[in-house]
Amino acid sequence: IHAENWGFDYFGVSEQMLAIGGISTAAPEVLFAYLYPLTSRIRFRHSITLIPKNMNHPLKVASRTAVEDILSNGRIELGVGRGNTMLALRAFEVDLEKSKSEMAEGVQIIKKAFTDDPFMFYGEHYSIPPRSLVPKPIQTPYPPLFMATTSEVSSILAGKLGVGILTWSNAMGWDGLAKSVSAFRKEAAKTKAKGEHVNEHVA
Repeated sequence: IHAENWGFDYFGVSEQMLAIGGISTAAPEVLFAYLYPLTSRIRFRHSITLIPKNMNHPLKVASRTAVEDILSNGRIELGVGRGNTMLALRAFEVDLEKSKSEMAEGVQIIKKAFTDDPFMFYGEHYSIPPRSLVPKPIQTPYPPLFMATTSEVSSILAGKLGVGILTWSNAMGWDGLAKSVSAFRKEAAKTKAKGEHVNEHVA
């Protein structure tokens, strides 16, 4: 509430489950729902929602985000990632060898659920027959999507998927960060040139 009064544009928290001794918001969607009617302008960003299969099924994430978009009057944004602490990953029995590809498929499913009616998806980790997401989000074509990236490879993947990046320097150093962002922008431009919707935002 203070952030909105002070002129900030965004408020974001990450999904920190089982984070002993850390700043923990285990259910950002619940916190945000409380804050929507107490604010009018500031945007809310999940930064990040964890989408390995054992933690959050992408269809549930798409459904929750659509409802949040309606309740916030189009002020929700969704950042996703594969995990942030071994405390949570091990507790949810996430397969670390599969988590990156699960996240990539999850992003594709969320985008399809928002835009295609009906949508379907058949991949390595998910087999979803033709279905319709009800209700749909109100932002067009859908709420801004982001992916957490801590490497150039991940930033390139985000560009291919057409989603923005949430990144930071402590994992790569400033030179590595600059290289990673540049690689993202080049890949995002290729995706946009194919006629696909792309979130080119870097945060």
